[in-house]
Amino acid sequence: MKIAIYGTSRSGKDYQISHIISHLNENDVSAIHIPGSTKLNELADEIYGSKFKELSDDKKHHLREEFINLISDFDAKYEVVFVDGHFAFPSDVKQGGFDIVFTESDKNCYDHFFYLDTDSELIIKNSRQSVGDKKNTDIQTKDIEAWKAFEISAMQTMCSSLKKELVILDEDTQSCVEFVLSWVKCFRQNYDYQSIAKDLVRKLISEVEITDISEVLAIDCDNTFATNDTTYDYCSYLEIDAKILKKIFVGDRYSSYQFFKANKLYTQFNKQKRTEASLFAKEKIKISADIERVVENQKYSFVIALTSGLTEIWQPKIEELGSINTLYGNTSNIQSPYFVTPLFKKFFVEEIRNHNIKVTSIGDSIIDVPMLESSDIGLIVAHRKINKAVMEYLKQNNQSSIAQLFAKDWLYPVKQISGVS
Repeated sequence: MKIAIYGTSRSGKDYQISHIISHLNENDVSAIHIPGSTKLNELADEIYGSKFKELSDDKKHHLREEFINLISDFDAKYEVVFVDGHFAFPSDVKQGGFDIVFTESDKNCYDHFFYLDTDSELIIKNSRQSVGDKKNTDIQTKDIEAWKAFEISAMQTMCSSLKKELVILDEDTQSCVEFVLSWVKCFRQNYDYQSIAKDLVRKLISEVEITDISEVLAIDCDNTFATNDTTYDYCSYLEIDAKILKKIFVGDRYSSYQFFKANKLYTQFNKQKRTEASLFAKEKIKISADIERVVENQKYSFVIALTSGLTEIWQPKIEELGSINTLYGNTSNIQSPYFVTPLFKKFFVEEIRNHNIKVTSIGDSIIDVPMLESSDIGLIVAHRKINKAVMEYLKQNNQSSIAQLFAKDWLYPVKQISGVS
């Protein structure tokens, strides 16, 4: 398994990787770290007698190819090979430009792509305290934020083209090492969302006569089917400060790692306490009357709830309502079978459509956008406020087919519809 970990300069990639490898080795997983920049400079000195950055573009390309071959050699000897690298460098900070150093060879080499999204203030501190060429006293927080935003956006686009997830880590070393061990040991069962979605849909189709399903409604739960987010009620009962949960997903980061951390947050409580919290949150659910009418619309042969919230909260409510056929969501159990991430939702809808079934989907947040874009009809709702990440996405993607349903006070710059016929 070849894992590339990207991030800005001074984000602490070497530090995190060293702790990850130690943890893997302690759990009988052989792993090695190939430091990208260091190894490229070694190869440059060995082959050309020069520093890598002083070489011509042709020679740099040649060394990058040699580097990829070297990774393949190590991949044959170790279970996991980690490579840290740079996706881009600021070319003109004042103008906001970036030079992409990520290559097509990099894209095709690695099995998985991670990004270390270290707190910007910590990166600034590390930059100021570094020595030699690594020291940077000029770069500002806004420059780091722009750098990270550019890289993450570009890498997400790249990963999407490969049908892979860009996993976004942070500076929480303990959580990182635990997550990467889980990823390495349980990728197929827990994180290979395309295969997981295929298995789940195949199972669903086998349980329901396919001729009985002509059109599916796939719907998000929190802030969509309901006008509130029950996860915060759940946390409130457990006396988890809402700021802690918000910090996990800060910056609208919704990769597997963030859901892993949220699960870790919940499972510090015993099963009885979590059950009590689930029942408390279930009673707080405020179903949207408008969306309920859509769910009950007889045109849909089958209604599926796809929630990134907790099934323990939503399953009893759905059984009580009787209008939704099946539910897929996250869980507060220690052994979570998979996480309902944006990529999971996207692959799930795509797999249903692969069975020649029309899909209408409804959601409210950036988590739902991949699902909405992958559906025959994708509908966004805003019950109480505009989702800033969705607004930014729609502004940047004016060719999006997403429409807004039941808009009242909160409007997105897309086609507005008053109902689903």
